[in-house]
Amino acid sequence: MLNNDDKKLIKDFKSMVIPNIYKDDKTDCLLFVEHVDFDVCEDLLKGKKRFTKDNETEKNEFDRFLSQIDESKFDSYALLHFERIKKIMNLFFEKMS
Repeated sequence: MLNNDDKKLIKDFKSMVIPNIYKDDKTDCLLFVEHVDFDVCEDLLKGKKRFTKDNETEKNEFDRFLSQIDESKFDSYALLHFERIKKIMNLFFEKMS
């Protein structure tokens, strides 16, 4: 069950515009960002549980996403967006395990 702070984090993240840095790089980070926005956040809000194998896949995808990020290229907005993704994914792993 999500508390009010968790719900606010998700609501604030979903209201953000995806930073252009994800759209302009040569990675698939944009796909992961959209996945967090449309799938992970919705699963959290609905309290939808996933199978352990799905959680392992999410962890692998998240690790790959993190490995492709160069925070030094982010402006303050992109950095805030990125920090929220990390918090949401950590929340996801906590709540879905």
